[in-house]
This record gives sequence, C-alpha cells and structure tokens, in this order.
Amino acid sequence: MFWSGLKRSLINAVIDRFGKNIIIAPDGEEHFTVRVQIKTERPEPFFGWLFQFGTLVEIVEPCELKEKYLEMLNEVMGKYI
Repeated sequence: MFWSGLKRSLINAVIDRFGKNIIIAPDGEEHFTVRVQIKTERPEPFFGWLFQFGTLVEIVEPCELKEKYLEMLNEVMGKYI
C-alpha cells in the first residue's frame, strides 16, 4: 500500500506508527509519498489511525484498500445523515 501527497508535517507520525524500515519519497516541497505494509484482511485499526489526519493523507494503492476505507467512511456517515 502507498499514500501520496502526505504533508511533510506528518512524517514523524508515520515513522512512529510504522518504524524507519519504510520507503519514503519526496513528492514536491511540502509533501511526501510512503509505502507501508498493513494487514489488509483487518484494516480497521489502520483506518482509525489514518482518519485522524483527515484530508492531509490519501490512500492511493491498492484500490481494494481504498474502497474498503470509503465503505467504512460511508457507513459512519450514514449514522449521522
């Protein structure tokens, strides 16, 4: 899985969560891209951690994980709409 367009201010949070054995690449002056491994069969804990960053992060790949995150967000929104 990798994210694209993460704000540079989040780099320490990503390292705290996943350690230093991850691939981090600059993506312009203010952003970076990171590739990390997560348990895709049970991604809810990761989604909870990810949600705290709101629009500052984006799941780019794999599409299945992106779709699962969108499904979870829609379920949560459904409770409030």
